[in-house]
Amino acid sequence: WGSQLEAGSFATSYIPTTSSQVTRAADQISLATSKFPYSSTAGTFIFDAVLGTGGSGLGLIDGGTSNNQISASATPTNTYTGFFVKSGGTTQADLFAIATASANSEVKLAGAWAANDFAYYTAGTQRGTDNAGSIPSVNNLRVGIDRANTYLNGHITSLVYIPRRLSNSELQ
Repeated sequence: WGSQLEAGSFATSYIPTTSSQVTRAADQISLATSKFPYSSTAGTFIFDAVLGTGGSGLGLIDGGTSNNQISASATPTNTYTGFFVKSGGTTQADLFAIATASANSEVKLAGAWAANDFAYYTAGTQRGTDNAGSIPSVNNLRVGIDRANTYLNGHITSLVYIPRRLSNSELQ
């Protein structure tokens, strides 16, 4: 029984209240890589999201510190999208595209990785590649956050992880 009134343009998760107003804590999704078919040698992220007016984090696979990360982000405040890989504290790939994100709009992003083979696409267009770098040792997938611990202000329509590096034509 019960109801929830939404002031925004879309429904959010239920907030149980009694007699006083309650502020929502950030929805946080975290999953150990041992709980799904994660590959430590190659992979692909595919995101479809609707951005709000700020916040950039789409997803992050990390090793518990900022030294080992695979991250995807999109921010309307700086109008960019990006794909980032860091291993052993050293940046392996830092690929981004200017003017591909705007507030209250959909963004489609794909980032793929394998040793010495990184690629990044938005909306079917190649935004960057890097042919040098190693894959970080990671153990946790976090959704709605990026490498700078910035949470997404918006919602993720679809997140796909594939335990192999898709070809560039598949990413397109």
